[in-house]
Amino acid sequence: MRIWSCTLSGRLSRKSSSFSENMAEEDNQSLHNENNRVRTLRDHMNPTRTSVPSCIVFPHDASHFNFKLDIFQLLLIFHSLELENPYLYLREFEEVRNTYIDLNCSMNTIRLKPFPLSLKDKAKTWLQNLRSGSIRAWDEMQQQFLNMLFPSHKTNSFKRQITTFTQKPGETFYQCWDRYRDFLNTCPHHGFETWRLVSHFYEGLTPKDRQMMELMCNGTFEDKDPDEAMEYLDFLVENAQNWDTTGTCEASGKTQPHTSSGGMYNLREDHDLLAKFTSLARKVEALELKRSDQLKSVQEIVCQIYETHEHSTNDCPTLPSFKECIHEQANALNNF
Repeated sequence: MRIWSCTLSGRLSRKSSSFSENMAEEDNQSLHNENNRVRTLRDHMNPTRTSVPSCIVFPHDASHFNFKLDIFQLLLIFHSLELENPYLYLREFEEVRNTYIDLNCSMNTIRLKPFPLSLKDKAKTWLQNLRSGSIRAWDEMQQQFLNMLFPSHKTNSFKRQITTFTQKPGETFYQCWDRYRDFLNTCPHHGFETWRLVSHFYEGLTPKDRQMMELMCNGTFEDKDPDEAMEYLDFLVENAQNWDTTGTCEASGKTQPHTSSGGMYNLREDHDLLAKFTSLARKVEALELKRSDQLKSVQEIVCQIYETHEHSTNDCPTLPSFKECIHEQANALNNF
């Protein structure tokens, strides 16, 4: 193969292919000598810049993602502190990201791209220590995030707090229920069925509050299905917030005399609490009576003879003949 090169005078000269081969060999030899050069102590002690690939493999549309400052200002910062709730953080993070719309990017990219910027301190260190290329979707990131914050021993600790839950001295009914709800929201992956959750809470109440619950539903609490029992507890808590029983727990053994001032009769604290329980029981009975009346009205609309909703049984045009037929059958049986 012939190779042409330009001389200093501007003329072309012909060279053999061995010249280019010699040049390539010289370059390779110089590179080999550079790599095999003995490194001095200075070379070993001076730091070198090395980069570790990210644990996140972003989708193809990540290059089109547009960072907006106003959206990032709404993001919460997670530090992986003891009092921080990771489930609450993920929920609020998704709420903020759902307000951002980008037609050029998928929701997976919109959530995955800014997530590393919302982590600080211990949480940021955890993300940087993940294996390179191990995260490719938002669901995988959430799973790894929760696995880091909820190891098995921590989950078992929360489950023990749920199973051994007890009402504190002086704690009102709605305060007790709110504290129990906090345990469930902190560890929503507890795995307990609804009937077990109701049972753990019921057994942890004081005898007085258990008696109050039975009084409100006429002793039929254990006859309710699990979902109905949870709704009933929410109903009691909603009404119990209006009860002021702080002084009642502290002065349970003290009696106060009946006094009257300005024509107003003051009840003792235990009588006042009983009056509130009775009022709430009447509300529950009124709701059950209203539901039974609705069922009764529906049954009266249906005609039992023709099985139709067009008219009631009393308004059926064949009712007289139907009664006469039944009367004749009754006489025939008596004669027999």
